[in-house]
Parts: sequence; structure tokens; C-alpha cells
Amino acid sequence: MMISARALLASALRTLSRETLFLYVFHVLLVYGDRVGLAAQIGPVLGPWQALGVAAGVIALSAAAALAYRPALALFGGRVRRPALAGARRTR
Repeated sequence: MMISARALLASALRTLSRETLFLYVFHVLLVYGDRVGLAAQIGPVLGPWQALGVAAGVIALSAAAALAYRPALALFGGRVRRPALAGARRTR
């Protein structure tokens, strides 16, 4: 059974929309991390096209990390729980 590219994109975007906190924290650490972030390694010396390339790389790496971290936790035995929606009732 083949999954269409449209279905894969929709699934990836749905997952990313659930992982906004992870995306925010990951990109802040990646860009501004103490002594290891891009700001410390590169500094404010990039031209416009170089900065655009770095920004695209940060976006791609952040998205890949957000899509991979829950499956990685499950693979390595971490307990993964989906956050409950505010006001939602739990039924068992």
C-alpha cells in the first residue's frame, strides 16, 4: 500500500503542529546555546544569502528533530505520552 505525498506531508505537518514547544526550545538551544550555539560559533558576520542558508538549515534540522524525537524515545524504552487537551476528560 502506497501512501501519497500529500498524506505524508499532512501527517508531518500535523505532528509538527503538536511539537511547537519542542521546536522552540530546540531552535533556541541550537542558535543561542552557550558556547555551542550558532551565535557563539559564527557570530553576526553572515551576509544575507549565507544567513538565509543557515536559517533554512536550522528550520530543516529543527523539523527533523521534532519528527524524530518521540519515535526515538519509544525505540529506546522511554515512555511517550501525548499531552491531554485542556478541558478534555479522560476515559478508560
